[in-house]
Amino acid sequence: MSAIDDAIRIAGGVRPLATRLKLSHQTVLKWRAQTLRITAERAVDLENATGIPRHAFRPDLWQQPRPLPAEAA
Repeated sequence: MSAIDDAIRIAGGVRPLATRLKLSHQTVLKWRAQTLRITAERAVDLENATGIPRHAFRPDLWQQPRPLPAEAA
């Protein structure tokens, strides 16, 4: 399952996600079909709307955060 599929599921469907983002549902469907690339701005909007980190939508722009090193005992 892709990050956009997860976002659609979290939002309750394509139309609810599109409504949250003030987009047409066709745009969300194109993201899912990978015929339209999610922009950097929309990746941030998706993160804010769903809690899915922006790097999941655009790993070419943002790296996955590295865990902090454990403190030395």
